Amino acid sequence: MGEDVTLVTSSQETAKDVYRELARGDLLRAPDAPAPRHEFRATGDPESFAVLARRFLGPEVGRVRRVEPAPAAVAPGFEAARPDTAAPASIPVIPSDPALVPNSSEDPV
Repeated sequence: MGEDVTLVTSSQETAKDVYRELARGDLLRAPDAPAPRHEFRATGDPESFAVLARRFLGPEVGRVRRVEPAPAAVAPGFEAARPDTAAPASIPVIPSDPALVPNSSEDPV
């Protein structure tokens, strides 16, 4: 590398930016505040999550509780996107592959 090249560590720069934003918004934790309490939840295998989380977050990752994922939200009128429902008659379902659309002038990708 040349003398005019500056190496930037993105994690350090990101941490500085986050700190500045927290300080600007008066959101820094007070020195006399009680220790934070962390809860870890996973929609998959809790033990697998815990092993991976400890690699990134450290040994403070204790118990991981398994939770069921929330059902996906479907915007009104778009129920056809869900495979377990029929498409309403007023909303046409158009295949995303042009080769499946009758009289399509587009070439299949």
